[in-house]
Amino acid sequence: MPTAPKRPCAKPGCPALVASGYCDRHQAGPAKSYGFAARPSRFAGQRLRGRAWMRIRQQVLAEEPGCYLCRQWGRDDDEIDHVDGDVANNDRGNLRRAHKRCHAEKTGGR
Repeated sequence: MPTAPKRPCAKPGCPALVASGYCDRHQAGPAKSYGFAARPSRFAGQRLRGRAWMRIRQQVLAEEPGCYLCRQWGRDDDEIDHVDGDVANNDRGNLRRAHKRCHAEKTGGR
């Protein structure tokens, strides 16, 4: 019985010819760790997510008309800044509205 002709590896751009699927070089191996998944932030369990954070965020944006750093009017894409840098402290007194650019300058691009 004749065999099917070989075709290119399923990985885009790979010229290797295989019977089906991926070549040996692109076979699924152990999952790669890029560091961030293996080392969660020390605040990961304390951060608010989802509805709780969005409720606080909307409250801050509604109460403050502009960026507290440059004192100009707020924009649609403004962020919420933790004034003392403690991202686990979500007390209203620690949160301020900030433009993306101003927030990036304050935090050093983080």
